[in-house]
This record gives sequence, structure tokens and C-alpha cells, in this order.
Amino acid sequence: MEKLSKEQKSAIELLIEELRNELASYFKERKLSFSNRQLFSFVLNIPFIFGIIADGRKIIKNNIKTVIKESGYWLLPQDLPLIFDDLTEVETYVPEKNYEEIYYKEENYLVANFSKYEDILKKTLKLYCEKTRYIDKYEMINKIYRMTKSSFKNEELLKNPNYSFLNEIGIKILSFDKNNYELNDEQWQKIHSIPYLIFYIVAVSDQNISKKEIKEFDKFISEDSHSNNPLIGHIFLHAKEIYDNQSTDLKVSKQKELLSDLEEVIKVLDDNFKFYEAGEVKRLALKLAYDVAASAGFFGISFVAYQESKQIDKLAQILSLSKIDGETVKFGKQVKVNKKEISYKSFYRKLYANHITKSIVGELNA
Repeated sequence: MEKLSKEQKSAIELLIEELRNELASYFKERKLSFSNRQLFSFVLNIPFIFGIIADGRKIIKNNIKTVIKESGYWLLPQDLPLIFDDLTEVETYVPEKNYEEIYYKEENYLVANFSKYEDILKKTLKLYCEKTRYIDKYEMINKIYRMTKSSFKNEELLKNPNYSFLNEIGIKILSFDKNNYELNDEQWQKIHSIPYLIFYIVAVSDQNISKKEIKEFDKFISEDSHSNNPLIGHIFLHAKEIYDNQSTDLKVSKQKELLSDLEEVIKVLDDNFKFYEAGEVKRLALKLAYDVAASAGFFGISFVAYQESKQIDKLAQILSLSKIDGETVKFGKQVKVNKKEISYKSFYRKLYANHITKSIVGELNA
């Protein structure tokens, strides 16, 4: 991200100060002091606690770590962008190397003593939602959703008494309404085609669309969690319809045409949707590209072939996701950020953290 302006720095520092104040009594009792990054990571992960409690599960000690990691939405302080380095820091805080262990210890403690800290956690999330204009509400719902053992549809969550707290912290689950956007039918058709184009650009790169790739595409666009975000749910629903009505006889010679089509579609996306909304679509589009490419692995091991990795590189450039904090990203068996290899899961955490922080900074200064 770009360097913060004086106004942006003041706004995000004020938010962090207010979040500290809400959690002050809990931190004092637990003798905790978190850095700005650690505090932000902690707050963004609070919904996991509500999800576990709302579901009524008795999580076995030390199993919370596994449950949260498998959700795909947890964040560590090091995932957050470099702008946090520009903020005024507290004098003492937990050593970075110890944070993850302490974090999971606190998650266990808060689940075990939820009734004691319920009001504090609700007030913290409500403050975060109000200050950021609910910028992260769908991710919050997804964090809660992925902690449940039951498959709730989004409209069922608010009807379930165990999820009444969503209203208390200011999160409403909305249905999709095209009237909220000023797009004509042709533009909507282009937006609906994004998952379809992503799939074919990756799948035909090796001159063969495999059954595994088709299965992965179908699985990805059918995930219930997408429906928690009305726009994403709408796009993926129509993408399935487009896919079902298209011929699968696409050759490599069509790839340049498909990439050109995608560039045009992304321009429509950027011109007509809020930064956060467009970013959400792009992040999921890139993840779809990787999941389809990696589906051709053997014995359950994900593997991205050379041809697919080159196509993902091109897609990342079109989606404006080829850099994080100014560092170049390259795709292959692993992701290289400024020539340093990290896993795809780590990359998506950094991508989410970068995008959500940039969105929040924008909303705080709107």
C-alpha cells in the first residue's frame, strides 16, 4: 500500500485507540499488551469465538487452533500491510514470535469464559463495524459461518436465536438488489462472466479441460459461504448459468481473446463498484484460478503446472493483484513475493489483510 497521509494515519490510529479502550479491562485482567498489528489481528479474528459459541460445540482444548486455521479466514499480525509500521506504537507488547501461541491460548480462554466477556467482545465488534461502515461484515459472517457444524443458509442465520448477536453488533444479512447499482443489462452480463472467463483461461492453458477442473469449478461457485455476500452470490449464481450454456470446445488459440475480454470486464467492475466490492470479486477470482489449476494434482496433493502458473501471473496483472505492499508477486508451485517463497494460503491471508486495511483506511477518510 501507498504511504499513509497525515489524515489517514490519524484516522486509523484513532480507531486502534478506541479498540484498545473497549478491550482495556480484558487486557488488564489477562496482563496482555498487543502491538497495533497484534491488536488488529485479534479484533478481526473475534468472530471465530462467536461462531464457536453460537454453534453450541464443545471444542476440545488445543483443537480451536485447527478449527480456525481450516476456516481460511484467520489472520496473523505479519499478514497485515506495511502501513502499520508508520503508526505510533505502544512501548511494550507481546514478542511477535510468541503471539500465535498466546492468541490461541486466549481463544480457548474466551470460549471457556464467554459469558464473562460477551459484552466486551460485542462492543468491540460493534465499534469496528460502525467506524469502518461495516466494510468487513461479509467476512465476519463467513468467519462465523465456517465455525458452524451445520450448513445454514444466510437468511436462516438471523432466524436462529443463537445468532441474534449479529443484530446487536450491527450486521444485517441482505438480499441482492440490482437497483443499488447503475449498470445496464450488457454490463451485468460482463460482470456475470468473470468466474466463467477465469475458469477457461486457466483450464485451457494446457490444451485440455479435465474432469477434475470442471468439478473444482462447480464446487467453487456452488459454495454456500458465497451467498453471505449478496453481490458475490449473485455473480456466482449467474456464472453457473453461463457455464452450463456454453460449449466446452475452447482451444489455446482463444486465450488471447479471453484475456482481452477479461480486461474489458474488469474495467466495468472497477468503474461501477466500490473499491471494497471490486476487490472482493478480484480476490475470489484469483483464488478460483488457483483452485482450478491445483485441482489436477495427484493423491490429494495440490499441484500447479507451469502453463497454469503463467496464466495465473497474467490474471493477477489484469486483476491488479500482482503486487503486495509494492512487492512483485509471481505464481508457481508456491507464491513468490519479492522472490521469497510463501504458501498460497499465506499469500491469500496477506492479500485479504492488505485489501481490508486499504478499504478501511478509505472508509475512515470518506
